[in-house]
Amino acid sequence: MTTSDGASRRGTIVVGVAAVVAVGLIIGTIVVLSGNDSETAISRTLTLSTTTEQSTGPGSQRGTTSRPSRSTTTSPTATTSPTAANTVELGTVSITGDPLAEVGADGVPDSSLGAVVPTLVGTNSSGEPGTVPIAGKPTLVIFAAHWCPHCNDELPVIVDWMTTAAAQGVEVVVVLTAIDPDRPNYPPSRWLSGFKFTGSVLVDDADSSAATAFGLTGFPMMAAVRADATLALRASGEQPTDVLDALASAARS
Repeated sequence: MTTSDGASRRGTIVVGVAAVVAVGLIIGTIVVLSGNDSETAISRTLTLSTTTEQSTGPGSQRGTTSRPSRSTTTSPTATTSPTAANTVELGTVSITGDPLAEVGADGVPDSSLGAVVPTLVGTNSSGEPGTVPIAGKPTLVIFAAHWCPHCNDELPVIVDWMTTAAAQGVEVVVVLTAIDPDRPNYPPSRWLSGFKFTGSVLVDDADSSAATAFGLTGFPMMAAVRADATLALRASGEQPTDVLDALASAARS
């Protein structure tokens, strides 16, 4: 009887321990799954990217200068955006004048400096008519693609820069180009409004005709245009504020 009772007690203890372990494993699993759910809610990633996207069409891209950059796979939160009924995501652009030569590599003189830029006539994202450059005013034209991580990084810099003294007296226009509904941050109207951009907007067509007319080879690209509609300076890729200052100064010259 003593041996049988001891074995019975040992069996009971083993079963009890096993039950405690099982409960602990279940609780641990729930905690781990809960933690993974909260982590997956964060979409920001740190990637090795480049300061410019080069393209011969809306779908192709090639970087030129490698550096770490944070980008997001979703568009910024829109605070103001065109109403759905009026939104233009892909425009129609008419072009008057000769196209500019393509932007050359770094260190290569820009053969189009001093040339009269072509006039772009189209609409903004709300369907209102617009013309680039702004007639009779120094204009900084920025060509940006909604899917380009460097445009995503550069636009907040530009928006902040627009509040500085260096930007005064210059009209800033964003041309939404290389529009592709299958790529990140579509639609471009909502993407741009998320940056609280306060300048003018022109929506390019399916062939990126406006960008081609200005000689774009990479995103973003910026063109400083004088009040007499001549090209003063161009820059391709992400730029610091001192370059934005130089572009504005060139446009006012």
